[in-house]
Amino acid sequence: RRGKVVSQAEVTDAPIVAVGSGLPDKSTGYVFDTDDEFQGWAREIGMEEVASRLDEATEKGREQESRADLAWLEAWHKKKTERIINDLNELAQLYDLPVNSPKLFRKVTIEADPLIGSVFDPYILFDSNGCGGSWRPLTGPMPRFGWIGFNNRASSVNGLGGGILFSQYWFKAKKAYLFNIGNQLGDCLDLADINFSNVASSAILI
Repeated sequence: RRGKVVSQAEVTDAPIVAVGSGLPDKSTGYVFDTDDEFQGWAREIGMEEVASRLDEATEKGREQESRADLAWLEAWHKKKTERIINDLNELAQLYDLPVNSPKLFRKVTIEADPLIGSVFDPYILFDSNGCGGSWRPLTGPMPRFGWIGFNNRASSVNGLGGGILFSQYWFKAKKAYLFNIGNQLGDCLDLADINFSNVASSAILI
């Protein structure tokens, strides 16, 4: 399974999948049975630092589940998400670009106006294939997609840098490592390609 083309059923069964333009073959999904197997592969392809940072952030995130201010955090994430949605809609009008445009995505993140700055952590989830339909920007580590009305709704994703989608709240269960989905071309990943459509419930970003 490791580093090989596998059947869709095998991808469904795999607890760990990795995909993205930052990998040796951006058209291939890589599946793993264990975290050790994934980390060994990450070392082999020179992605050990990114993978380790993601896993470290995951562990720190899981430790926060019992904190007492979760209601405040939920309200804060909702408010921040709403602000970013409003900002993106305003900038889409300014630049005369569709809000789901890969060009807009880059203009509000890594190619942002120096006097405006990056609008958000560069990952957006969409509820339709091809990065269409309703959408939510991710505002950093998100332990519960239900907080932003997007639990089990993501069908596609655009993003830059490293991230992990999880199939349960609080960064647990099956996970999909994402490495530079956006790259230079502003690619969009349909999550059905890795059998993660309408599955994601939490996320870690770095």
